[in-house]
This record gives sequence, C-alpha cells and structure tokens, in this order.
Amino acid sequence: MKLFRIVLINIVILAMLLLTLNLIAAAILDYRGHQRSARDGSKDGRVNLPAYSDKEYAKEIYHDFYRTKTTYYSYEEFRLEEFLVKPLILIN
Repeated sequence: MKLFRIVLINIVILAMLLLTLNLIAAAILDYRGHQRSARDGSKDGRVNLPAYSDKEYAKEIYHDFYRTKTTYYSYEEFRLEEFLVKPLILIN
C-alpha cells in the first residue's frame, strides 16, 4: 500500500510538471508568433534572391507569410493558415 501511494504521488507530480512545461511552451510560441506577425516582409533578406524577378511581388509574399498565423490541430501538429497572395511561379 505504501509503494502504491509513492507511485501515485510520483505520477501526479510528473503530470503537473508536464502540464507546466506545456503551458510555458505555449506561451513562448504565442509570443514568438506575435513577434513574427509584427515583422514586415520587405525587411526579409530573401526578397533580394535572384529567384524572384519581381521584387515587389516577393515583398508581398513575405509580408503575407509574416501575417499568417500558426494554428495547432490535434493529430496534425502545427500548420499555417491559408496564404492570401497568388502562387509564385519560378522559371528557370
């Protein structure tokens, strides 16, 4: 009976620690997501890559990327919401 009580207390403490870590991780992800959404796509260095012939359109793509929110879906992990700009076509 004493062993059962010790195991039960350890399980409860482990569950509380996991819940606390999960809440801390969620707060950090929420804060980082807020920081990302506050950025402007025109300041992203990838806009100047040679793959983008239209630099204004590239700025629009990255601006939309930084505005997109990340949502958690159970059994699917995290995924980005739908982008609002038209798709990018890369030509060799």
